[in-house]
Amino acid sequence: MQLALRIYLAVSLVLIATSEAIAVPFALGLGMSLQRKTPANVPQIARDKYNEGMASYRSNEYATAEKQFIEASKMIPSWEWPHQMLSSVYGGLKRNQDAWREAKIALHLDTEDEGAWLDLVGAYLHSMHIEKAIQLGNEYLKRFPKGKYCTQIKQQIVLANRELERRKELGVTRFDPDNYLPFATEGGQLIWNHFPLKVYIADARGVKGFDKSYSSMLPDALNEWQNGTSGIISFTIVTTPENCDIDCAWTDNPADLGNPGEGGECVTTRGASGFLEHARVRILTRSKTHDPTTAMLKAVCLHEVGHALGIRGHSDDCRDAMDSFASDNMQIAGLTCRDLRTVCRLYVKDPPAAKIICGAPKLYANKRYGTPAAPLTDAYYTQPYPDSSYKTQPN
Repeated sequence: MQLALRIYLAVSLVLIATSEAIAVPFALGLGMSLQRKTPANVPQIARDKYNEGMASYRSNEYATAEKQFIEASKMIPSWEWPHQMLSSVYGGLKRNQDAWREAKIALHLDTEDEGAWLDLVGAYLHSMHIEKAIQLGNEYLKRFPKGKYCTQIKQQIVLANRELERRKELGVTRFDPDNYLPFATEGGQLIWNHFPLKVYIADARGVKGFDKSYSSMLPDALNEWQNGTSGIISFTIVTTPENCDIDCAWTDNPADLGNPGEGGECVTTRGASGFLEHARVRILTRSKTHDPTTAMLKAVCLHEVGHALGIRGHSDDCRDAMDSFASDNMQIAGLTCRDLRTVCRLYVKDPPAAKIICGAPKLYANKRYGTPAAPLTDAYYTQPYPDSSYKTQPN
């Protein structure tokens, strides 16, 4: 039986990703697969339901997978595997509190499962709770000095400490539910001095992996940034590349990107005036090992347009479109309030004005943008954990 396992080995890349591109690890979920023997005390009906969940998960049918793993966990509350997979499902849906809870339950049920430790460390890293990840990682190293994940955990701790130092240099001491401006302006502010921006989107006919349904993705991304900021940001699509501000194209050649392992890229040029002069956006349709899903491509389009607007770094919250981490199983609904407030603060000089514009009631009433983000806490984990009695029950 396959057990989806071990998330966030790509997180080490995320923590130091500050280039104007989106990192796309090619893992199948928040986890990878590992062959393991099902505990003998798990009845066949529970195994079947778990396998159904795995099939749904691999097909990116997360709502269905969630229900199936929940059913399996209810059949055998002390079986940790469904909880591990629920953690992966919720991570992909960016439901971090749920992902944390399920990872904690899995670890509680089997504290000797080294992979469960790695899952929880990854859950903390992915949601940028760096201190907790470091604490748990050090606890793992103390408990398993020769553990099979020692190398990965040590690497994550090193990079997590670097991230803490970076935040210190940026003057970031706490999570800001309003915006992530310090990260957006890392390396110095770089913005446009005019709107609307002229955007050219090259004809993608002949690009391998390109589907006609993709044609609306870049225009939709432009519209979402424009509408979400009440027109502070505006675009006009032009039919020729001459004198355009933003040049967009689809490509099937990873070599067209500075880092072939990424799914998209935005390269910006500063003009003599000190303002943005040009932005070059490329979206990758395929690679030698991977064909991105429709959801992933939409997320990359939104993300790269954000960089083209002058968001130079990445958000510190994985729920935002400008988070540095994205993978095929990530379900990104669209821009968040923090995304919109951040770009507004780049262009509206008076901070209160930016807050009013991007905090308008009509914006909060729109479920697409959700509600103001807030730091996630452990208050969610007040329910008692199930015990691991099935491990001691006779066959």
